[in-house]
Amino acid sequence: MQLANEIPRNLTQAVRIINRAGLVYESTAQPEIFYLTYHQDTVSGQNFILWEDVLDAFKRVVHIRDGARILPFLKGSDLKNLDPLRIAAFPDVTLNVVSNSTTNAKPSTAPTSTPVSNATTIDLEATPLGSANVAEDPTQQPSPGPSNTIDSHTSLPATNAAAFGSPLSGNGATVRFSQSSPGVRRFAFNAGNVRDDLLLALQMTDENDTKDTFQQLFEASIGAASLGCPLSQHRVGILHKIGVGVPQDFVKAKEWFVKAATDEHPLAQYEMGELYYHGRGVSVDNAKAMEWYLKAAGQGNVDAQWSIGFLYHNGRGVPQDHSEALEWYLKADNNNHARAQYEIGELFFYGHGVSGDNAEAMKWYLKAAEQDHPAAQYSVGFLYHQSMGVEQDYSKAMAWFLKAALQGHTLSQYSVGLLYQNGHGVSQNHGKAMEWFIKAAKSNHAPSQYEIGELYYYGHGVTEDYTKAMEWYLKAATQDNASAQYSLGVLYHRGHGIPKDLQQAKVWYRKAAARGHKQAMLLACLVMIEE
Repeated sequence: MQLANEIPRNLTQAVRIINRAGLVYESTAQPEIFYLTYHQDTVSGQNFILWEDVLDAFKRVVHIRDGARILPFLKGSDLKNLDPLRIAAFPDVTLNVVSNSTTNAKPSTAPTSTPVSNATTIDLEATPLGSANVAEDPTQQPSPGPSNTIDSHTSLPATNAAAFGSPLSGNGATVRFSQSSPGVRRFAFNAGNVRDDLLLALQMTDENDTKDTFQQLFEASIGAASLGCPLSQHRVGILHKIGVGVPQDFVKAKEWFVKAATDEHPLAQYEMGELYYHGRGVSVDNAKAMEWYLKAAGQGNVDAQWSIGFLYHNGRGVPQDHSEALEWYLKADNNNHARAQYEIGELFFYGHGVSGDNAEAMKWYLKAAEQDHPAAQYSVGFLYHQSMGVEQDYSKAMAWFLKAALQGHTLSQYSVGLLYQNGHGVSQNHGKAMEWFIKAAKSNHAPSQYEIGELYYYGHGVTEDYTKAMEWYLKAATQDNASAQYSLGVLYHRGHGIPKDLQQAKVWYRKAAARGHKQAMLLACLVMIEE
């Protein structure tokens, strides 16, 4: 059998877990990103993730969202859900997995924001009341992946707290809940940083009093917004956009963003771009999205700069222009934007808009990798492993793969397993290889499933077991892994763990041969002679 030991490029869907109230389970500044292997329908070309993989990875999952849009199960021409259940994958964005579970929650520990200058303080008494369903945090950290897969995305990212606001000078309102009586807690709303306020409110209030907390935030903001304060107008727009304190209403959100954006508020201008890009409250219009992103970017909004680069990268609303994309990614890099640094590395790696230069790609990957960007860490390891732009160094490759693998990056977990299996950069250890392949296989990663089958087939690190080998080969083979299909043919051909069956052997050899497996082509002919 062949050993599939090539280190792959990224083929994963980034996701993050949020609870139903919208509180990200990890740090809000850099939420932990998990990666699920996505697959491609061989007929339609549609990328998708398996619902079963999501349920295996996370507890009590309700649904998956892209922004405020709940992603449905993919359906066939008869409008029935496809079997197995699957959801569209968008490799260049981070999808939100919404869960009812709170057992793994790690609430934000961000300190209470400092009130902006000239803020008005309003003392309100807050007591626990009915709970609210709070939409997820709309800021999105796009997933790592080669730029040639980026076109399938449906959501532009925003990093850190930009979509909610950042402290800016101006008139605003600080709302404080008095803690003078039992059951009443004190909370300060910063008029310039809505995101921190919402997350702090979720931490500092009981689950059943968030509804009134956000209603009071809205009431405290609407007055100043009506008087023309752009900070408050932006805040009211955000509350309408995500549906806290008031019903979700993209049309009203747009009305308030327009008011603030007309007053040159950069965050509101960015939000206008987002509405047009996603078609929320307006028809999708990438050209108008670009207009608004340009206004915000001109005032230094880093997310807008990244978004402009993204539109040029993919030819959305403008002709595709990798050189322009690079120029805007570089502007975002001035603010040490990890995603932009990673994408610049991708441009140099693939030679898009620039001459292909692996050494330059490595430089940019390292910048992002040092900020714990898992796909960039994987890419650094990949270049060390393949001797691309640097001298081959399996030890350094292992170190970088391990950093990303410990963050749940599937391809890195697989790569760590391969290095242990082959004794590259570490002492050969089939037991540890098995451990890492199993981690990656939990994301339904077909090459890892195949490698587990190989270990069972040869008895490396485990007792030889043809039955278990077949189980794992079958998992990978059903995902069109040619090596696994070939291996199933071998099992049927030789009668290992199952009765010899030349017909089944021929079926699997032909499947593998159709995917270019040369040895399978030869053995398919041999079986025909034996019949």
